[in-house]
Amino acid sequence: MRPVAGPQRVKQAMDTINPKPDHARLPQRNEPLSTRVITLHASGGSSRQWRELPSALGDDWVVECHDHIDHGRGSPWSRPGQPALADHVEALRPLLLGPTQPAHLVAHSFGAVVALQAALEHPQAVCSLALYEPVLVALLTRRAQSLEPEQQVFRIADFVRELVAKGDPMGAARCFVSYWSGIGAWAELDATARTTAASRMSAVAGHFDVIEAAAPLVRRLNELRTPVLLISGDRTTAAARRVVERLARHLPQTHFKVIPGAGHMGPVTHTQQVNRRIANFLLMLQHFGPAQLSSPWPVPAA
Repeated sequence: MRPVAGPQRVKQAMDTINPKPDHARLPQRNEPLSTRVITLHASGGSSRQWRELPSALGDDWVVECHDHIDHGRGSPWSRPGQPALADHVEALRPLLLGPTQPAHLVAHSFGAVVALQAALEHPQAVCSLALYEPVLVALLTRRAQSLEPEQQVFRIADFVRELVAKGDPMGAARCFVSYWSGIGAWAELDATARTTAASRMSAVAGHFDVIEAAAPLVRRLNELRTPVLLISGDRTTAAARRVVERLARHLPQTHFKVIPGAGHMGPVTHTQQVNRRIANFLLMLQHFGPAQLSSPWPVPAA
């Protein structure tokens, strides 16, 4: 079904985002914002995960897809060591800064961490951020002996690094997929999907290094003035949930939504629900402008 156009769709977006809006106090903008969107995917995946977003947004929007280094159609990494966060932002620069029109960044997991850094480095190029569970684990404290559920993400990171170092990328992929997608997810993948996932585990190990070393990004979060839609699933991992809780309090203009029944891979498993929230958020920005969305929506309790 094609998206509803015009005032009717705006009202539907209002009702979905905020059940009790004061329509009389929301004047329409004279000049629309950019209708350009750039998507960033999760670790181990590719830009194909956002392939249904264009139809959710409608024909007025231009969606451009970015693949991370050593993922999908992304550029290969040829320098020594693993790319740092700055290198991932640099890989995004040609797409982000090439056209004269700024863009809305729609991102998931590791891609959402890159999007946050890009918005801080290039604020004039980013209109808004729609982020599904950024894995900014630098917001957590690693405790080696702790049995707290949120600490499991650090153990998974160590397992992935160890298995990659031992020359077992398939084992690393099984560990990685089972953690983020749930027990049984690995068994549902065919041989091609498993091989593809395994081929990206060296890069994924580097992603864990990036997100654990992102304390400088955490310290700058309160500088961000870009409107942010922060989305989470109510069945996500303990670490992802805690990161979202803390991130929502660091960002000045956070608008928070929960997808019932979704886990960390919500953009893949609950595509329509996630894309609908994103489309409504962008439509509200386009129709009314950032100033009218300056009051944050409720954020999760700590």
